[in-house]
Amino acid sequence: MKAFSCILFIIISASSIAQNKFSKDATLRKIYGFEYNRLGDSLLPYFLDKNLPYRYAAIRAVASVQDTMLAPPLIKMMSTEKIDSVQLSIINSLSQLDCYTAYYFLLEYYNKCANMKVKNACMASIGKLAKHDVTDFYINNYNQNQIKDEHYLMAWLKGLYLAKRRKQVDLEKNNRTLAKHVDSLLENNLGSAQLINYYCHKIMPVALVAAEEMPPQPVKSKAQIDEQLKPLTTPYLQLKKLKEFILTDVICKQLVFSDYHPLIRAYALDNFFNNHTWNNVIDAEWIQNIFDQNDVALTSRMCEYIVVQNEQKKKIPVTVDVLQNVQRQLLLPRDFETWIDVEKAILSFSGQSYNYRSCFENGYSNPIDWEYIVKIEANQKVKILTSKGVMIMMLKVNEAPASVCNFLKLVDQGYYNGKYFHRMVPNFVVQGGCPRGDGWGSLDWNQRSELSGTSTYQTGSVGLASVGKDSEGVQFFISHTYAPHLDGRYTIFGDIIKGLQVISNLQVGDQILKIERM
Repeated sequence: MKAFSCILFIIISASSIAQNKFSKDATLRKIYGFEYNRLGDSLLPYFLDKNLPYRYAAIRAVASVQDTMLAPPLIKMMSTEKIDSVQLSIINSLSQLDCYTAYYFLLEYYNKCANMKVKNACMASIGKLAKHDVTDFYINNYNQNQIKDEHYLMAWLKGLYLAKRRKQVDLEKNNRTLAKHVDSLLENNLGSAQLINYYCHKIMPVALVAAEEMPPQPVKSKAQIDEQLKPLTTPYLQLKKLKEFILTDVICKQLVFSDYHPLIRAYALDNFFNNHTWNNVIDAEWIQNIFDQNDVALTSRMCEYIVVQNEQKKKIPVTVDVLQNVQRQLLLPRDFETWIDVEKAILSFSGQSYNYRSCFENGYSNPIDWEYIVKIEANQKVKILTSKGVMIMMLKVNEAPASVCNFLKLVDQGYYNGKYFHRMVPNFVVQGGCPRGDGWGSLDWNQRSELSGTSTYQTGSVGLASVGKDSEGVQFFISHTYAPHLDGRYTIFGDIIKGLQVISNLQVGDQILKIERM
């Protein structure tokens, strides 16, 4: 009987461990539903909930909702909240509210706060939200702080780096004092060597050394191009070969309207715009022919060209009516990125700028699938088999339930099998999963961004590509290294826990052979 009881206990325990935090907690699902649907007002009652997990969840939810009206109640909570983890969550959520209220509060709170962990979080967030030049803040902070431990240095560097990205730091100010401080970190081997090196090279200007390349070769006809490209097995190899040639305006136009992969056709159009438009008159019929291809990449590139022409006060033979007709033919939310580019082109005729609005703000709906999510194990892993090796990814269902849900549905359908990695930026990310294979593809749905998690982008972090908040879909990317400027902007839904060496070996054109559950 005792043996049976032990076995039963083990089974129950194993079952309990496997479940994610939403599986048996309807209240957490309710709070997350408010987050996912951006119902900020509905979170307010939970800010003061006596149950810590609910209070914590509601505060964290603000990071995704990003309603600036929630700044005052969050600030009010800081005066009474005593738990470090909750205070840190409040600061993180405030850092996601790009408003003066949050920014000036963090500056004030930093000066009166005694808890170093909380102070460090404030310092990093001040750089993230910087509304004016903060050079003196970081100089004085470094000079006055006597204890420069690793946690302090990381927060100081992160805040400085993020402020620099916002162009609110002047490295030349006060006889380059900031630059000297940064140099001293390297010289004295302070803090984590890997992180110090990362931030220092991001903050300090580094001279770029161009890699030696073979000079492009002239080519006289498309037939010569075909002879070189047709035998190659993938469009990625074809594109690599095509870049070895100098393309005439005639060849560019022929390639644009050829039966090659969209990668080749888009490259040809870019080449034409960059090298041949200065002495070529683009007529209305040619522009219409581009639009008639019904290719989102070509349409977007043409619209980008139209915007530039209008900004430079140059005549362009296309009307707003034509562009509006093109826009009506796009399928939302699948073609949302191109829809934005067409909208920018339309607005450029009247000198207006585009203000981003997601499909969800325009009436699109994609409800979170709780029936599916509650069955996902908390430690669910998937195996990613690529042409360069195997990686194991741990999914983060507790932090990004909708993203994990949609990803697993695609995995179960075999969607990713045979797809390619179409983008690789050295020392940054590798990206894949596009149905077209060129980064312009999506399916007939979008999902909301999930930004309330505590994860930050490091080597092996797996995020979802997007064209703006709440526009994620099927494309994912894997980070090569730290990427703090992506934190709070792109959903992290997993981590590579095995096979990290594969990430740096992946190149454009490498294949995702299969992704399967473990």
